[in-house]
Amino acid sequence: MTSSTLTPSSTRTTSSTMTPSSTNVEEGCYSQSNGNRVLPTDDDISSSAMTIPMCSAHCQALSKPYIALHKGKECSCGSTLDTSGHTLLADSECDKACSGDDSTSCGATWKVSVFKNS
Repeated sequence: MTSSTLTPSSTRTTSSTMTPSSTNVEEGCYSQSNGNRVLPTDDDISSSAMTIPMCSAHCQALSKPYIALHKGKECSCGSTLDTSGHTLLADSECDKACSGDDSTSCGATWKVSVFKNS
């Protein structure tokens, strides 16, 4: 399967005690490397209780609409999404459960689940 056959388009509504509710549009699952990250920022957080809403609230507080979750516990934020140099993967490739909510996925090793707050 090539990346051109995949189109990210799903929407998830999440809620959290950190924010009343937010809508996160799923941009897809992308590959990344240490030297070429999907959202290269210094705004990363890591938590043993990471959830999509936790990451979303963190990025909203920084006025950054894009969120990337990886390794089940790490969150990155970004103002823009540049996927050049990254492969769009099947959603099933981002299969690491979120450390704070094992019913949702938060990327994987060298793979990120990317969402946009709206």
